[in-house]
This record gives sequence, C-alpha cells and structure tokens, in this order.
Amino acid sequence: MGWIFNSIFFLLGVGLLLFLVAGFFAPFESMRWWAGWTDHGLEPERELAQTPELLPDANPNADYYVVYLTGIGGFSGDYLAAREIEFLDRLKQNFGDRLVLISDVFPFAVGNNPLNGERLLKGMWDWVHARQIANNMDVTTFLICARNALQVAVSGDSRYGPLNNFGVAREVAYSLLQHGYPQDSGKRITLIGYSGGGQISVGISRYLHQLFQAPVRIISLGGVMSDDPGFEMVEHLYQVIGGKDFFPKTGEIIFPRRWPIIPHSNWNRFKRSGRVTTINPGDLVYHVGGEDYFSNDGRLPNGQSFMDKTLEIVTDIISGNTQKYMSGQGVSEKVEAK
Repeated sequence: MGWIFNSIFFLLGVGLLLFLVAGFFAPFESMRWWAGWTDHGLEPERELAQTPELLPDANPNADYYVVYLTGIGGFSGDYLAAREIEFLDRLKQNFGDRLVLISDVFPFAVGNNPLNGERLLKGMWDWVHARQIANNMDVTTFLICARNALQVAVSGDSRYGPLNNFGVAREVAYSLLQHGYPQDSGKRITLIGYSGGGQISVGISRYLHQLFQAPVRIISLGGVMSDDPGFEMVEHLYQVIGGKDFFPKTGEIIFPRRWPIIPHSNWNRFKRSGRVTTINPGDLVYHVGGEDYFSNDGRLPNGQSFMDKTLEIVTDIISGNTQKYMSGQGVSEKVEAK
C-alpha cells in the first residue's frame, strides 16, 4: 500500500510545482500585450478615440448599462454556464428596453482573448472546454479555474494589475460603446462580478470612471477582491455573500492590505466611507454548485429559490430600491435580505 501513498504524494507535488510555475508566468500575458508582442485587442478599429460601429441591437436610450463579468470557470466572452444565462435573461426581462446588458467580455484575458483563441495551448483548452460543456463539474475544468484564478491574482497585484486591468477595462469600454452607451452622457455603469469577476470589476472601475466621467457601481456575487486602488473610484459596492460562501473570505486573508490592522489601505478607507453594503441572500447559499446564487433547486425557508432571491436583490440595486438593505448600523452596512 505504501506505493499508492507515494504515488499520490508524488502527483500532488508535481501538481503544486506546475501551479507555481504557472503562477510565475501568469503576468506574462499582460506584459506581452502591453509590449505589443500580440495584436489581439490592439487592432486599429478597436481604438476608442471615435465611437465604434454600433451593434444591431444597440440602445443609446437605455436607463441602465450593466456589464456582467463571469467567475473563474469562464472560458470566453461567448460562453456562460446555463444557470448564468438564465439569470441574465430574467434580469433583462425585468427591465426590458430600459436596460442594456453586456456579457461578451472575457474578464480573465487582457485583450478579451478566449482560452481557445490565439494561444499556444489552444488545442488543450478546446479539449477541456468540450469536457466542461458535457459536464460542468468534470475534473479537468479545474485547469480553467486554476488558470483564471491566477489571473485574478495578477489583477490584484500592485505591479502587474494596472496593465491587466487597463486592458480589460478597454475591452469593456469598447463593448459599452458598441451596445450604445452614450460616451458623454455620464450615465451610471453597473458592473456585476461573480466570484473572481468581483476583483476584475474593482480593478477596471477607475479606468471606466476616468474614460466616461461616469459613476461606476459594483454588485459582487460572492466576489473575491484585493486591496485595489480602484476602490477610490467606486460609487458603491454591494457585496452579495451567501451564508455558506467562504470564498470572499479568501480575499480578506491572502491580501494583507485588507486586514484591519492597516487602516489606511484602499479597502479600509473605502469601507469607512460608508460605500459598502453586504447582503446575505440566504444562510444556505454556497459559492458554486447545486445550491449557489443561481440555483433553482436551493430554497429559502419561505420557499423562494436562491436564483429568485439573487435576481430580486440585483434588480432592487439596479433600480435604486436599496433602502431595505440598509440597516443603519454604522458606515459599512451588513444585512440579511428578507
């Protein structure tokens, strides 16, 4: 039996070594893009000096412009899990033409380059994605999650994060303009960041604010976030964190500047400003799986599904019906959605 344990420890060791190597090379994608060693995302027609050609369904008269940034299981700007698609479709139905909803930006690539795009390992990612489509819980999808988690770390890094976040912000801005966002309108931009998309939302917020001179609001669904300087430009952060979702806590642990002992960090100053509202959608809501924020099977004590509760909270925030989530107990609110 000893050889079994030796083999297991050997494989774990190899896996850890490969992860560390991947972590070392994770910032290179942003650095290559910034250096101009890749053309992806730098095409002349994607410059923002002039408004790009509008898409057929562009709506410059909408009241709300919302960008959804998926979690670390994301593969490209064209792929979302079925439960995410259902959530976004229902959110759009709640507002009709009053809302423009954008979900075509892959948040874990500086130039919106999908994993099966212009990449050396395109074939491997195609194979993994095929297995992901067949079974979202297939063990090989861990490779996607691990790769994207490293890009979340890059986004939160004070050295490489600005390069990465600027590139992603550029893609989001381009998509907003394509969908009809009036560039000089100053209309509020709402970012919905799920899981690792929460950090990307914070990272790109200052660039979107500076480019459009518009308020940027973030709705984080189980978001993991660093102490990002982007907090300075965020109008308000609504953290939707399930009772059994421990992933947002990882950001509080692995990013030391989020610790309370550093009172002058970006996060702690932002928190003291009263621009953070934490909402618990239910004590049994997990981060991912059969009973996550988009679950139709998970139920609250009143019978409402977790999907319906998340949809209700996000709809309330977008429409400005947030008073019921304010407890009035200090500058950083934390309440349980009823």
